[in-house]
Amino acid sequence: MRHHDRRRKRPGRSPIRRGSQLPWRYCATLLGAILSAALWLQHGMVLSPSWAGETPRQGGTLVYGLETEPGVLDPHTFGPWATARVVMHIFDALVTVDTSSGKSPPSIVGQLAERWEISPDGKEYTFFLRRGVKFHDGTDFNAEAVKINIERNWKEDAPWFYDRAQSFTRMAFRWVTAMDVLDDFTVRIRLSQPFSDFIPYLADKQQPSAIISPPAIKKYGNKGIAQHPIGAGPFEFVEQIPNERTVLKRFEGYWGKKPYLDRVIIRPLPDPAARVLALQTGEVDVITIPPPDSKDQLIKQGYQWLQGDVHHIWLLNLNHNNQYFADKRVRQAVCYGIDRRGLAKHVLNDTVIPARHGITMPTAPSWDPSFTAYEHDPTKAKRLLAEAGYPNGFKTIFQTSTAGSGQLLPVPMMEYIQRNLKEVGIEVEIQAFEWLTYVGLWFKGAPPEVGAMQQSTGRNFDHILARLMHSDNDAPIGWNNGHVKNPELDKIMDAAIVEPDPAKAQQLWRKAVRLATEECHIVPVVHDLMPIVLSPKVKGFVFPHLEWWTYKDVWLEK
Repeated sequence: MRHHDRRRKRPGRSPIRRGSQLPWRYCATLLGAILSAALWLQHGMVLSPSWAGETPRQGGTLVYGLETEPGVLDPHTFGPWATARVVMHIFDALVTVDTSSGKSPPSIVGQLAERWEISPDGKEYTFFLRRGVKFHDGTDFNAEAVKINIERNWKEDAPWFYDRAQSFTRMAFRWVTAMDVLDDFTVRIRLSQPFSDFIPYLADKQQPSAIISPPAIKKYGNKGIAQHPIGAGPFEFVEQIPNERTVLKRFEGYWGKKPYLDRVIIRPLPDPAARVLALQTGEVDVITIPPPDSKDQLIKQGYQWLQGDVHHIWLLNLNHNNQYFADKRVRQAVCYGIDRRGLAKHVLNDTVIPARHGITMPTAPSWDPSFTAYEHDPTKAKRLLAEAGYPNGFKTIFQTSTAGSGQLLPVPMMEYIQRNLKEVGIEVEIQAFEWLTYVGLWFKGAPPEVGAMQQSTGRNFDHILARLMHSDNDAPIGWNNGHVKNPELDKIMDAAIVEPDPAKAQQLWRKAVRLATEECHIVPVVHDLMPIVLSPKVKGFVFPHLEWWTYKDVWLEK
């Protein structure tokens, strides 16, 4: 067995298998570090050390203005980042991402698992569990609780199996073959093949390794957990009134450091202007997805504007089953036709960065600043259209949401793209849908008459590229919404998935990014910098370099 302690090995040596922390970028180059630092400075990574040296104040209620209704609070059956910003406080997981360090990229740390071991063949994961943990209902956490929760997502003949949970966590557990309880505080998960991103998946925002109280599952049933979310996290659920509020309170029996806050109230405020007004009038203390044009004013008024690199990409899934976008030259014409720099500056006020380094995320191992592609070039776009047989262009349909989790300003952004593409001869009809309606359409996959569907997504690990483009994940089974079918790309990604050496896996994923970018299977547009705006009285908040965070260290000034 190879054990996990806190030491790191240098990139290019033997596979990294040590550490209760698992770094997500193993081979970051000096150029990447310099670029990241430059981006922070350029785009206003506003740090607020105003609480340094102050004694945290116990108590108080923090109110968060969320950009949408948080939805289902079952940790195994939700999708949006907005829901993660609620669920992550209620449930602890085997492993999680360290949102309190302020480091980019953040590390994976043990939570309910104190440490883990990986077998030499990469097919067995043994987790050594934390003792003395209580669920919110007063029951004990142990190995049997882990077994029940994992089997809820994976084992179809288990009495607590939930098919809806399996549909959400399928990617994490697709190669699991057995779940063994070795003793009261040790479990082993066996896989049919090595899976280099297994631990990152367990720590993912959809919380595949989140542990629900087994008595709660038995009492309320699988469907009832959404209304009775009972975990072992630092906050426990009080109530949820749809479209009005979700209330959490400090869990006094928490195993770790207890929060300073008494309560957190999450208020859904879908209208961006309403979120800003609520912040300015003191109705809420924190908002996300602020209107970009509010940035200068809010900073001038003394509000804390935090932003930085996160695992986000705003993209267009080009439909390979569409008569036009089946042609690589037409796809490339779209890639050259979009002015990403102008969009970032004029529509989003530098709260994003242009997606110039291919189909990957700024905090993922495949991120390679030395590789750039498809700078704005209308002349080249027109030439490619003519070569494809469309010298006079054509008409097509692009679909998007009107708002939603991580969606930025989808309609104004799409209108800007519409103007860009009209200049090169492509007339785009925009069809915009309310968020939940759009999600339902998106998961079905783009129909032949639709040229592209917009998506906002991201992870700090690279397997998401397979979710987006591998032929095995073609919609409606997976996220391959644009029906990409590229055997060469599949082969590279398959090799990366089972490669145990992080440095070698990184190179394979970078090769996949270059090929997919050359083929323009997906159009990368911008990367969100995830602005979070805080009232001056909010102290102790650390920018997480994620789309979710912890409130354990947050406190309120009187």
